[in-house]
Amino acid sequence: MNPPLTMIPKIASGFIRKRLPRKTEVLAYYALSNGKSLHYTNADALLPYSNTEILDPKDVSYLNVFINAVLQPEHNYEVQKGLLTLKTRDVPLDGTAIIIQFVKLH
Repeated sequence: MNPPLTMIPKIASGFIRKRLPRKTEVLAYYALSNGKSLHYTNADALLPYSNTEILDPKDVSYLNVFINAVLQPEHNYEVQKGLLTLKTRDVPLDGTAIIIQFVKLH
């Protein structure tokens, strides 16, 4: 059994490098499927849950798309400013939650 650590271990280089976390902004677009469409626009946003429109992917660090709370692989969708296009054959059932999570690292 090792004795408890009672002092800070020495670091070979003589100093500890600290990196402060970046400021992060997380925004979300919410919509409900109508059971017919594979295209969703800013007009389909579910208010007051959405706190953003569909942003241009070039303006964010990364984004995630969830359908019925399941993270979607990138080949299942395309996001453009103001438009989400699902590339699947099946249309989400009527009332299914569609969420785009946008993350901006500053």
